[in-house]
Parts: sequence; C-alpha cells; structure tokens
Amino acid sequence: MPIAKAAIDAYLSRKLESRAWFKTLQPLEVEEELSHINPKPKFTAPLMLHQKICFLMGVAYPESLILTDLGTGKTSTALELLSYFYHNKFIRRAFIYTPTNEVAEGWKDEIRKWGFDIPYIRLTQPSSKAKWEVLSEFGTGLVIGTYAGISAMVSPLKQKKKPKSEDDTSRKHYPDKTLMNKLFNNVDAVVYDQSTALGKTTSLAFKTCKQLSLKAQIRFSLAGRAFGRDPFILWSQFYLTDRGHALGNSAWLFREAFWRKQGTTWTEWVLRKKRESLLGRFTTASSIHYSIDECVQLPAKVSIVKECEFPPENWTYYNEVREELIKSRGNFRECKNSFLKLRQISSGFVGFIDDETDERAQIEFQSNPKLDLLMDLISEVPEDKKLIIFHDFNWSGSRICQELTKAKYKYGWLWGGTKNWTEIKDNFNNNSDFRILVLNSKKGSMGLNLQSASYCFFFESPISAIDRYECEGRIYRTGQTNKCFIYDLILKDSADEAVLDFHHGGKKLWKTIVEDPAKVVPKRKRIRL
Repeated sequence: MPIAKAAIDAYLSRKLESRAWFKTLQPLEVEEELSHINPKPKFTAPLMLHQKICFLMGVAYPESLILTDLGTGKTSTALELLSYFYHNKFIRRAFIYTPTNEVAEGWKDEIRKWGFDIPYIRLTQPSSKAKWEVLSEFGTGLVIGTYAGISAMVSPLKQKKKPKSEDDTSRKHYPDKTLMNKLFNNVDAVVYDQSTALGKTTSLAFKTCKQLSLKAQIRFSLAGRAFGRDPFILWSQFYLTDRGHALGNSAWLFREAFWRKQGTTWTEWVLRKKRESLLGRFTTASSIHYSIDECVQLPAKVSIVKECEFPPENWTYYNEVREELIKSRGNFRECKNSFLKLRQISSGFVGFIDDETDERAQIEFQSNPKLDLLMDLISEVPEDKKLIIFHDFNWSGSRICQELTKAKYKYGWLWGGTKNWTEIKDNFNNNSDFRILVLNSKKGSMGLNLQSASYCFFFESPISAIDRYECEGRIYRTGQTNKCFIYDLILKDSADEAVLDFHHGGKKLWKTIVEDPAKVVPKRKRIRL
C-alpha cells in the first residue's frame, strides 16, 4: 500500500539538530569541553583531535554512529568510551559485535596494545553451548563476538514456518525471545563494528540486534563507509543505533521519501537526487564523519594496473562460458555462476562439479600468465619492503603459496582454514625476513593493521566496492610512513577488466550483468594467435 503524501511531507519537514558542529571545535575548545565532563575522563590511548571530538560526542550523545575512514582510530575511540562508562559505573556489560573472528582479534589487540583496564571475553567457541558456558562464568566487562556467532546463540534451529512442500523437512534459525532476554541481561551498552553487516532488515543479525538495541541505553556503530553503492542500507544501521531519531522508525517511509523505483528485469530503488542533500543533513543528526585526509597526512598512494595476455587455451573456455552468460540474461543465479567462472578462467583455472562424485573439482590451465606476472612483480619489490597479496578464490591463494614456496620466500596465508592466524600476523608485522602475506579478501579485508607493508597486489579484486576499500585500508591507514603502491593484475579483455571498470564507474556490476551481460564482457577485441 502506498504511503500517503502527507506522511512523507511530514517526515521530510522534521527539524533535526545536526551534530556536525562538533567538527568545528578548535583544539583549545575541545580540551575545555573535556574538562567540563563530570567525571573527568582519563584517556588510556593517545587520542588525536578527531578522536577526542568523537569521544565528546559519544559522551554527550551515547547513541551515535562514528563514520570515520579506515585507520583513523575508531576502535580505540570506542574503547575509550566504553572504558569511561564502565569505570564510572554507567554500564555493567557491553557487547561488541564484529563481522569476523579476525576483526574481533583486532579488538583484543587494541585492548592489550594500550593497556585498557577493563575485563573482556571473546566468544570464539565452536558451538553455541560452549559460548553460553563461557558467558555464564563471566562477570562485568566487554563481550566480543561475531554477528553470526552471537545471533546463533539465541536462534535455535526449528522447522521452517513455510516449507516449500509437504516433504520439506529443512530447518531454519529463528530468534527466541527467552534466550535473547537471558543473553542480554545486565547488558547496558553495545558497539556494532562494521555496521554495514546489519544492512538487511531481514537478516538474523538485524533481528537479534534489534532486541538488544531496545534494551541497551548506550549504542554506537562504527563504519569506514556506512554504504557503498546502495545507500538504502543506511536505515537499518541508524535505526539500531538511534532508535529512529535520524531516519525514522519506518524503513518503508524512509524508502518512499528518498527513493524511487525503476527497472524492468531488475527492480531497483534509486536515490532521489533532489533530496540527496536533505538525506545528508538527516544523517548528521546521529552521526559524525571524518575522511582520513581530515585526520592525518599520509604518504601518496599510487594505483597501477598491470596487464597480461590470454593464452589460446584459456580463450577457448572463456568464449564458451561467455556464450552461456549471454544466454542466461535475466536469470541472476545463472548469470552470477557464469561470471564467476569467467573470473576463475582469468586466474588460471575453472571449477566444476564432478558428475560421478558430486564433489567440487578444478581444471588448471597449463599457462597462467597472471601468476607469472605476480611472481615477476614480487621479485622487483625492494628487499626492505613488505607486501600483501589479496585473492578471492581459495584455489588462487593455494597456487600463489605454492609459487612462493618454490621461490623460497617467507610468507603466511590468511584464509578460512588458517589455524595459527595470530602467529602469522605477528611474524609479518615484527619479523623483517617475513615479507609476504597472502590474504583471502573476505577474511583479511577487515580488522588488520598491516602498515608494515607498503605494496598491495590484487590477484583478484573483490566485486564489492566496500570490500575493495577495506582491503586497501589494511596498509593505507594511520601509521603508514611509506608511499603505497596498489597493483591490479588483469588479463586483457577479461572479467578482470569488467570488475575494475565498475569500481571506477560507480555502477552496480550484478545489475548490469543480469540485464545486459554482453555489455559487461564484450567479445575479445582482437584475434590472438
């Protein structure tokens, strides 16, 4: 049912006080404001000016989003706020949500690095039962866990409420109010780190976090970017943080006020350009934003694209899959699968399901020019410089590691199967001979401080603009003293080019692939012999 125009007009005409004025405070004014806080804060970590301003806002408005660029100290700022509230007995327990265990590890590192005097536990146990046992023995302080892990603790598997058929016995996680009340007992504060993980209101994480947000009086969200190419995910993050103060209590009203529907084969909500500035003003009613340029002066960042040629064998597979992609026009799942295969072929392999065993397998091509190019570029990096290599496919990570082993480099690989994550990370940061770190972009794009490296290679670039931004932020952040070099390795005329083109153009890759795949992956531009 359409929302009445009068309701939309009333929503848009709300008068909200902006918190942007905090950014106009001069250093002496900031110190004066801090001296007026009662009880007076005693900082554990050395805070920069923008961090002190964020702290001031957090004390004055303990339901705020801190939207500062990567490497600007969001974690230490949040820890200062939690420490202040805890030691002055405003809170008993605080939950810190993170997207991955690796990001949670980063919180532990910050606590130890600066010596925050506050009890904490990490919920890394393999089962919900084990997490409950650890939590039951913990008193007051910080509870650090992942969105998925904490949500599973209060969402047992149950028979689907709407099975696909009478024979459908599959189960689904459903939030349990009794378990949520038990989990959130004595919890007075919450921090949603990388709050973009809460972008979908239908997700299990959003549903469980909503219950906590209704209970906790102190709520902070942290994000380098609150949205990528889909600002619509703003609403859920703001709602969980400020309970509707800035963007309202209704996602539908927010959508109708700031968005319009377009598209035929792909229904899409597009931001109304005339109201873009008004949306910006609304968001400042509960948030503060700093770009890294406003906070620190970093060395230059140089982006370099290195191309190589497609071998004939790879082209044969590539053209076959490209035809499959074009025939799949309009079917999201088939288009996505075909495009992922095109990306795999660019990286020297193609995955398939074995007809006899139903197991996943790969065909590796004899020639892999992208891998050869990577090894050549690594050999050119000065021996006193460190480098990181990002990949999307685990097969690619494995092959890269094989080549590094052959070349007798000291390296580490961080991916889903890594057991000694902390040991590898510490060796990379502290051992001068340990120069190379290979990272799966899903596992290694967040929560890692890798300023000891100044070279970054993308063997495969993430499709998500936010993930790409996070990856580069591992080395290009506060504390970096060297010029940074960001390399993209691509095969000419391939899916690699399509991903980079859409990153630079600011368009939505999957939408274009489904609607017009031939536009994304045109026929090769020249015959290769």
